[in-house]
This record gives sequence, C-alpha cells and structure tokens, in this order.
Amino acid sequence: MPGTKSQFHWKNLDGAKIKAFRLKLNLSQQELSAMIGTGYTTVNRWENGHQKPNRSMLKALHAVLMKEYDRLTKKAEIPDDFLA
Repeated sequence: MPGTKSQFHWKNLDGAKIKAFRLKLNLSQQELSAMIGTGYTTVNRWENGHQKPNRSMLKALHAVLMKEYDRLTKKAEIPDDFLA
C-alpha cells in the first residue's frame, strides 16, 4: 500500500539497503560519507559486505538518509516500494 510505513528496522540495514537508499537519493559514496563523517571507502566496504556499520554509524545513516528522503518527498514515511 503506497504511503504506508514499512516494517524496516535500521538495525537490519545491510550493504545492499545502504546502496539502494544512496542511489534512490542520488548520492555518491563520497557525498554520503561526507554527510555522516566517514570516508567513502568505508561506505564502499559496507555496500560490498566487507564491513558493517557500527551503532553510531547506523544512527548517523538513519539521520542523514531519512533527512534526505524527507527533503525529497516531504513525507516522514518510507513507501513499501522504496527499496524495491
């Protein structure tokens, strides 16, 4: 159902989802890394499954990605098909 909240939990954010969010928001790895205060190689490692973000990085990712999502859509919800 479009516009409904997804059952997505940030603690389950894996590399594929990070990349999907980043691409849907038209951000480069460099742009995302600058927004969360890490290097682009770290974002690359997350996206390729070589590392996982720690708790503080998960919180930073959540804050940045949701802020960008809200800015683009003017909504506070994640549509079901956002990560499709």
